[in-house]
Amino acid sequence: MRDVEELSLGSEIEIDLEKTMGATTRFFKSTLPHYIKGAGLRLSDLTSPEITDMPITRSTANTQEIKILKAWARVEQYEKKVVTVYKTLQVCANTQTQPYRTILVNKFIEGLPDWQIANTIQYSDRQYHTKKKLALCEFAECLETQKIKNGTLDMPVLLRYKG
Repeated sequence: MRDVEELSLGSEIEIDLEKTMGATTRFFKSTLPHYIKGAGLRLSDLTSPEITDMPITRSTANTQEIKILKAWARVEQYEKKVVTVYKTLQVCANTQTQPYRTILVNKFIEGLPDWQIANTIQYSDRQYHTKKKLALCEFAECLETQKIKNGTLDMPVLLRYKG
């Protein structure tokens, strides 16, 4: 992730930071909880190292019922989406100057207030909000690659571009 002024894809396509930030915030607040519930997980599972082995292939050798197979398929699809979010969070920068993963996990997974996260990463309120915006945009950028890698292309596109 680059500085705000440099955030673009190619020479002509620029990311709209404000709109991308809004779409990503809505994703974390509305869409992600839906995926978590659909997978039969808890939000706190996103901080668990065991999630990397998901989705778990379920044995259906003992049953022939189509309803059960379809239900398992839906759960597995939600699990794949949760794994995609987890892996996206893992590839987000997490350095002293770019504490993006820390910000995202603390804000949207742990549910900490902004002031507490700003204190934790030792940034002023203004610096924190700039870093939070960049973190949300980096997540949106990284999500596109993870969706391809995990076969979850039906997840929403969070990147918004300037017209």
